[in-house]
Amino acid sequence: MREQFINGIYNNCIDMVLENFDESMRKNISLAYKRFLLNKYKITLKPEDDIKRIINIFTKIEIKRWKEKTLDEKLSILFEDEFLNKLREISNIGFEYAQRKLDFNIFNQEYTPEISPEQADDYINKMEELFEKVQPYNKDEATMYLSEGTVDFKYASNTTEYMSLRTAQMR
Repeated sequence: MREQFINGIYNNCIDMVLENFDESMRKNISLAYKRFLLNKYKITLKPEDDIKRIINIFTKIEIKRWKEKTLDEKLSILFEDEFLNKLREISNIGFEYAQRKLDFNIFNQEYTPEISPEQADDYINKMEELFEKVQPYNKDEATMYLSEGTVDFKYASNTTEYMSLRTAQMR
């Protein structure tokens, strides 16, 4: 029953997912989409469930997900990028440091950096190395994490008083 469910969604949406991909990529994209569905929808169906109705509901969800997505956005959804994930993780460490400094500032307390400028530079260098390895279709997102993380680490280490956009939103 689960196979029928996944195949139903797949068959209803695969043309939309494959839209604008050239023929050489279609097989890999098709396989990646099937894998995506299997991972995304690990629901348990009961024998009394109306499978056609459930397929219809989840097809609508998938259509919303894929409608008007660019090729890069589709690739980003379908394929894991370990370098982007690691870059995001380090950038978020900088954000956490920056938030702690901001908390001190909000309460007019003296702030002693938890991270030295050298440690901040080490994190920034690591993010820059990871950025170079990020998949081309993830470069825009990676640029954002690199930029925000860099400013957060510099702010948290008292190298600058400028805040990243995400930290400034916490004020």
